[in-house]
Amino acid sequence: MRAGSPGTRLAHLARALAAPMLLITVITAALPAASQAAGIAGDRGYLMPQVPSGIGVGLTMNYGVQEKASEVGRIDYVWGASAPPAPASVYNTAYLKYARDQQEVHPLSWWQANHPTWVEYRCGRRKHKPAYQFHHKNVPLDIANPEVLAYQWQEEIEPRLAEGYAGMALDNLELTNESGRCGHFDASGNWVQQYTGTSGDPAFTQSVLEWLSSTREEIHAYSPTATVSINYSYDPRVSAAANMALMEDADLVFDERGVTNWGQTGDDRLAPALWLSVYESAVTLQQEGSCYDLNNEFPGLSASIPAAEIEWAIANYLLIKGDCTYISISGFRSKKLNQQDYGVMHWYPQYETAIGEPLGPAAEQPSGAYLREFSGGLAVVNPTLGPAEVTLPAGTWRDGQGNEMTGSTVLASQQGATLTPAS
Repeated sequence: MRAGSPGTRLAHLARALAAPMLLITVITAALPAASQAAGIAGDRGYLMPQVPSGIGVGLTMNYGVQEKASEVGRIDYVWGASAPPAPASVYNTAYLKYARDQQEVHPLSWWQANHPTWVEYRCGRRKHKPAYQFHHKNVPLDIANPEVLAYQWQEEIEPRLAEGYAGMALDNLELTNESGRCGHFDASGNWVQQYTGTSGDPAFTQSVLEWLSSTREEIHAYSPTATVSINYSYDPRVSAAANMALMEDADLVFDERGVTNWGQTGDDRLAPALWLSVYESAVTLQQEGSCYDLNNEFPGLSASIPAAEIEWAIANYLLIKGDCTYISISGFRSKKLNQQDYGVMHWYPQYETAIGEPLGPAAEQPSGAYLREFSGGLAVVNPTLGPAEVTLPAGTWRDGQGNEMTGSTVLASQQGATLTPAS
């Protein structure tokens, strides 16, 4: 079945319910009606830049790129591009905070005066303390309210598509209610409780799934080519069914965590079980028609990322690579402020590796490492917590540091490499 079809989503749900193996189960009933309804599936990956050979490079916003023409020939896809969307040869998507006011356009007092029933609060029911996401002061809006969806379309989505953006980049989707949303006040000032306000609330998960399904259908109905990209990273705290239902409704998943755990100092690798879930879901999504952008942040400055770290990111990218898979790598703008170094173009020589096209899917080795063959080389990844031996195809191979090897090689714990023929 095509990605995001009702049968696919329900099959995922049935498997998850039949074999529970999750840290937190948030869905115990059927998927939301909006997800089950017949609609246009999130499988428009074929409309995005196709990069069957070599490495496709994504750019996480481009507000700091002074000469947008410099992206041509290097950048294939921009997640959350600045206005106007240019140049035409680069695939630009427009940014939208999925459940918050945009850039604090209006203060809380404005929303409370003009749309008081739209504002989401924590369970303390204090009108001066909405359920802010990440503690940012962008006013949280009730995504279960059809009036909010209509406002988002009229004020934030349709105008961007009309300006010429190829699609929408929807930021910060999450299924666990980490901001503690609980409810809102009705027009008479009475409290309306919607959620428990705790992490793992199935009602909140359902609201997010329904919001994305409705938004995606409206965007697809507006244009036969417009696409939906979501910033979402596989979350082990919710069911595999919920993860896949959300991701399958998108034409592209922007995995901001990547395989570097958002660049957390001392913790910039995924636990092996989570790594496997990310790997398998990324491969499945692309087989079903969606695209994937593997974002990778590293501790320290972007210009100082060690070569071995870049190899880890690129080798993982190559394991999951399809025709519209992109990679982005960055560090932080300031060690002191810990600011994400987004908006500018970071270019690494490894992006130019002549790796060619994949010759088949990746294969797991007895050691737990993975190897994938390409027409111009190999990608090898060890996601385990110990050293792992990799048996290599015949020939002599060279890694990014110029080391040559034949027969086999041993990768250290949670390390990767891109190997090219030595001759």
